[in-house]
Amino acid sequence: MSNNKVVTLRGLVRKNSRAMALSGLLLSIYHVAEAMIAVLLGWLAHSLIASENVWHLVGGIAALGATLATVSVSWQTGFRILQATSARNVCELRAGITSQVVSHGGHSDDADSLPRQELPTVVGEDVVQAVDIIEVVPVGISALVGAIFCTIVLALIDLPLGVVVLVLSAVVLMVLHRLSQIIERRAERQQTLLARVTARMTDILQGLPVISGVAGAHPAYRGYARKSEEACADARKLAWVSGGYEAVAMGSNVLLLSAVGLYAGYRTISGDVTLGELVTVVALSQFIAEPMRQCSRMPRFIGLARASVRRLQRVAEAQPLRKGQGVPLAQVGKPAIIVRGGDGEAEGSELAPVAFAEGRLTVVHCSAAWADALVDALVAGESMELGPLTDSQPQSLRIRGRDICEISVDDVRSAVLAEPRKPALFGDTMGQAVLRSSGEGGAEDAVDIFNALGLDELAPGAAHSAGVLDHELTEGARNLSGGQRQRLGLARALLADPEMLVMVDPVSSVDSMTGMKVARAVRDIRRGRTTVVLCVGRAFRSVAEDVVDVKPLAGSLRTRGE
Repeated sequence: MSNNKVVTLRGLVRKNSRAMALSGLLLSIYHVAEAMIAVLLGWLAHSLIASENVWHLVGGIAALGATLATVSVSWQTGFRILQATSARNVCELRAGITSQVVSHGGHSDDADSLPRQELPTVVGEDVVQAVDIIEVVPVGISALVGAIFCTIVLALIDLPLGVVVLVLSAVVLMVLHRLSQIIERRAERQQTLLARVTARMTDILQGLPVISGVAGAHPAYRGYARKSEEACADARKLAWVSGGYEAVAMGSNVLLLSAVGLYAGYRTISGDVTLGELVTVVALSQFIAEPMRQCSRMPRFIGLARASVRRLQRVAEAQPLRKGQGVPLAQVGKPAIIVRGGDGEAEGSELAPVAFAEGRLTVVHCSAAWADALVDALVAGESMELGPLTDSQPQSLRIRGRDICEISVDDVRSAVLAEPRKPALFGDTMGQAVLRSSGEGGAEDAVDIFNALGLDELAPGAAHSAGVLDHELTEGARNLSGGQRQRLGLARALLADPEMLVMVDPVSSVDSMTGMKVARAVRDIRRGRTTVVLCVGRAFRSVAEDVVDVKPLAGSLRTRGE
C-alpha cells in the first residue's frame, strides 16, 4: 500500500472505523433478524400442527412482528449512517485532492504523477469509487454474518445440509474473487483511458484558437475521436465482464438455493426433517439469497476501490512554499524589479538587463512569451524561464536588488501582484469577484474604481450605489465581454493596491476610447506606486512615465518624460 497521505484504503477504514462498526452491527442485526423470520415461520407451522394452544399462535405472531420491526429499523439506520459517512468522506477527499492541486506551493510535475488534465476524472469518479470501501466493508461483514447464521441454523436442522451450504458458498466466493481481479484490472485501464480522453478534450479547448490558425482543428478532433472510440470499446468490454460477473454470481446463488431446497425436500420425505423444519429451510433458502448475493459482489467493489486508490495515490503532493528573506524597502531612484535578460530571440547571445523604476508607471514593449514568463515567475517566486522554444538559461529576477530566489514566496506575493492577460474571475456577483479583504469602505472604493474603468455600463442608473456590485456573474464571468472581464480583473488588482503591480495589457480587448479612459484611470489611481504594463498598446503608451523595449544586446531602459 502506498504511503501517500491523501488516501489509502486502510486509512479510510481506520478513519471511519466507529461509523463502520456501528453500521456493521446494525446491518448484522438486520440479516440475523431477517433469518429469524424464517425460523419463526417454521416454529409457527410446527406449533399449529403439534398444538391447538392459541397463545402459541399469538406469541409467535407477536415475535414475528417484533422481528420485522427490528429488520426495518436496523436496515434504515445502518444504511443512513453509511451514506452520511460516505458523502462526508467524498467531500473531504475531494477537498484534499484540490488542496494538493490548487495550492500556494504549486503542483509537482513528477514523471509518475497524474497529468493535470486527468485530474477532473480522478476527482469526479475515482474519489467516489475509493470511498465505496466505507460501505463495502460493513455491508460485506454483515452479509457474511447473515450467511453464517443461516448456515448454523441449517446445520442445527440437519448437519449434512449445513455442510453442503458451507462448502458450496466457499467455492462460489473463490470463483467470484478470481473474476473480481479481472474486473479490477479492466476498471483501472478504463479509468485511465477515460481520463486521457478528458485530457485530450481539455487540451483541444485550451488550444483551439492556436490550432485553428494553423489548420489543426480537424486532426485534433480526429485524434480525440480515436481516443474516445478506444475508451468506448474498452468500456463495452468492462461491461461484458461485469455482466458476466453478475450472471455467475446470480446463477451460482440460484444453483445453491436449488440444491438446498431439493436436498431439504428429500430429507423431509425420508423423515429426517419435520414439516416445520422444512418450512424453515425453504424460507431460509430465500433469505440467504440476499447476504450471499452481497458477499459475492463485495470482491468486485473492493477491486474497483483498489484500482481507484492507486490512481488517487498518483496525484502529486503539494509543494511547500519556500521560506527566505523579506522584500527590501523601496528606495527612490532604485529599480523595483530587474530582469537579467531580454527576449531570447538572438540564440547564444548575452541578453541585456531590463529594469522597472520604483514608484513609476512603466510600459514594456516585449513578446507575449516574455510577458507570460515574467508573470509566471513573479507568481511562482522563481527565476524567469523563457520556455522550451528557446535555448536560454533561466533569467535572474531581482526584487529591489535582492534575488527573488532568496525571498520568501509569501513575501513576494504580498509585495508584487502579477496579473495575466486573462485573469481568473470567481464569484456570483461583481462585488464578490473583487471584494476579498478590503475591510471598511471597500464597497465604496470598488464602486469608484468600477466607474473610473467604465464598468458602470453594466448597471445603468446605479453607478453611485451598491447596484453595480450586485450585478450577477455566471461561471468565470462568461456573461461579460472579453474587455469587461479584463477590466473586472484590473479593478480587483487596483482594489488590492499592491506595492508593485505587474500586468499584461489589460485593455487589449476594448475599443480605443475605453482603452484611453482605463489607462488614465490606472495612472491616476496608481500615481506614486510601481506599475508595470507589459505588451502595451497605444493607450498606455500615451500615459506612461517610462517606456522599456525588451530586446537582446540593446539598451533596454529608455525613458521619456510624462
